[in-house]
Amino acid sequence: MKKLTLILSLTILSFTSCSTDDDTTNDQDMFVGTWNLSMGLLNGEDRDIINDCNSRSNFTINADGTFIETDYSTSDANTCELDFADPGTWENLGNNIYRLNYDADADGDTYTEDVIVNGNSFSVYYDDPYVYVYTKS
Repeated sequence: MKKLTLILSLTILSFTSCSTDDDTTNDQDMFVGTWNLSMGLLNGEDRDIINDCNSRSNFTINADGTFIETDYSTSDANTCELDFADPGTWENLGNNIYRLNYDADADGDTYTEDVIVNGNSFSVYYDDPYVYVYTKS
């Protein structure tokens, strides 16, 4: 009887005392963070279209699956102004591909942009043939 009790006790202890931390890991996605506009390309070539003002443009990617894109441009009065701040949600599609789902604008329109993260940068193809490159800060 003592052997049976000992075996049962050891069996129960082996199930309860040896838990793994795999269930509680909360790895932060590499996409989370602030990404600053760093380069503008026209037909694949750097056209030096980034200036002191629009270089303030960025994406803030949050761990809760939301983001906000802020864009700055130079006004007619030659001052740097916030052009827009567009919120949305993002999802990891795998293989360093991320989908940005923009919230509805004033007209009720929504749009989606897929980006590929390559190291510490990603590109956005807004106004063909322009490509905007964002670098993680």
